[in-house]
Amino acid sequence: MRSNDRRLRISLVLVAFAAIASVDGRPHPAIQDVARGGPTAPTDRLACAPEFITAASRAWRRSGIGMTKHEAGFWVYDVNGQTRYLDLPLTNEDGEITLSSMPPNPTAVFHTHPNNKSPQPSPNDIAAADRLNVTVYTGTKQGLWAHDPGSAESYLVRPGLTWTTPCKDSSASPPSF
Repeated sequence: MRSNDRRLRISLVLVAFAAIASVDGRPHPAIQDVARGGPTAPTDRLACAPEFITAASRAWRRSGIGMTKHEAGFWVYDVNGQTRYLDLPLTNEDGEITLSSMPPNPTAVFHTHPNNKSPQPSPNDIAAADRLNVTVYTGTKQGLWAHDPGSAESYLVRPGLTWTTPCKDSSASPPSF
């Protein structure tokens, strides 16, 4: 069997497996890593919301576009079925931010990471996701990452600085395999 044929067959098996291996109706991030050749996630509905993009871009500017050691961020929370955003106070801590002023019914928290730090959610970010039962997003020049509570892995939502611009697919529905 030719090498290209073997790769095609392996890819087809992985795609079929990814279709049945899902978490909350979307393919598991670890399966997608293999099926797509890198750490990516299906388009995230929240991360494509214009209000999220506006708040994330504002946090990015508040953090000095990753050039300082300081982080900025915001809470995402629900009020009577409406998604709201609340900026986190700047704490001027080096390479971290204190999650204060937690609103009622938080669903997610976003914060930036300095450019000289890992773009992925840190061990403290992962612990916060589990403790608060919210998705933690981290924004850097290397991309928008997320960690869902109880998940074993973090995943890339949008590469590079694309998270500061509107999503191409406004419906933001997960891809089908």
